[in-house]
Amino acid sequence: MVTNQTSHPLGGGEKADVFLSANRDPGTEPTRTDPPIWTDLGDELRKKKFYVRGHLLSMRLGGLGQWTNMMPITHTVNQRMERQVEGPLKKATPGGSNRYFHYVVEAKYADNVLPPLPDNANVAEKIARALGAEKRLLKLSWKVTPAEYDDNTKTWKETTGDLLDVDGSKLTITADGGFEPPTITA
Repeated sequence: MVTNQTSHPLGGGEKADVFLSANRDPGTEPTRTDPPIWTDLGDELRKKKFYVRGHLLSMRLGGLGQWTNMMPITHTVNQRMERQVEGPLKKATPGGSNRYFHYVVEAKYADNVLPPLPDNANVAEKIARALGAEKRLLKLSWKVTPAEYDDNTKTWKETTGDLLDVDGSKLTITADGGFEPPTITA
């Protein structure tokens, strides 16, 4: 259940705040209606650096393929999120599991609005614009804490203690992690 989701004025998701359990609706594939935060990267740069429409809240954890829940990230970054946080959360919340987690993932962007490209833009202008767009994502971070659901009050809350998987073993998650994108060069 997503409790808070915000998006950047140029269209990328900024925050997904969710309580995770095994009882969740399936997520959806990314939409193909793309906002400027994606299109400003340009076709050449997106292909060269293997950009993907990345979910803030993974599709396999119930995240929707709408831009309020997505951001442009490289395939490498997407795979890092899968290894460091999403994969362990998926394994810890299979059907029938009684493990619950509070998961917050945030993308921080620069607020740089790029001027429109002229119809007759040359390659150098297109590359310069794409590199400017690529610098928008400043930081991607996440935090995972144990949680519980109170059947009497029908409310979620964070709890204390270790992050445990379905078998009671300690989860290997970067619990307050994330990364900063590498320096971009032309």
